[in-house]
Amino acid sequence: MDPYFLTQKLRAYAKRIKVSELEKCLSKMGEDISKETRRTVDDLSKGIVNRLLHGPMLHLRCDGTDAAV
Repeated sequence: MDPYFLTQKLRAYAKRIKVSELEKCLSKMGEDISKETRRTVDDLSKGIVNRLLHGPMLHLRCDGTDAAV
């Protein structure tokens, strides 16, 4: 299977989960939270997703000749 296709599917799947969990979190926090707080929570969720996907993405992009991965 094409590594580019797999990385795109994995990113899309992770984004759907992030959006769903972010909406749940923000709804629990209430409507009176500031835009700055919303942005901070969104940045946190993006950072977590990026950190979790970093290793698998490197592995999928690797052509098998790189000993570092």
